[in-house]
Amino acid sequence: MLAMTAVIVVLVYRLAVVSRDHFTGVLAAELITTASQFLDTMLEFRPDVPVSLCFLTSLVLAIGASRAGRWNVAAVTFILSGLALGGALMFKQKSVFVLPGFRRRAARVCSEGLAQHRRTARADLSACGDFKTVGRPFFVDPERVDLHLQL
Repeated sequence: MLAMTAVIVVLVYRLAVVSRDHFTGVLAAELITTASQFLDTMLEFRPDVPVSLCFLTSLVLAIGASRAGRWNVAAVTFILSGLALGGALMFKQKSVFVLPGFRRRAARVCSEGLAQHRRTARADLSACGDFKTVGRPFFVDPERVDLHLQL
């Protein structure tokens, strides 16, 4: 579990670097490693550890696919991202709530082509904005992971 925890910290760093810059990555990695609840949960033998690992891997791959140079490379990277997300789903079924956001982003990239996608990526709303009623689940869109930094 310790090795998986170290990989999770590296993925959090990578995710922050891809979203913003190096300083944000260092800050995110330090904040997650100093959080006592994170360390308590990640050092136990629980399904949360591989779920976090698979979900973060899938998120980093999905963002990499969104920024890939060719649409066929993006499609292959989205397939790998989907496999990682499937691994998260196998460990804990609560991971199903992120599937609509990932499906939406993958369909948009693959159908429009990469040049059109890059122009509209920032204008695309996350899937959670489409649900107005209380009780609807929260869905994650990989392109909007930096929403908290814009507030």
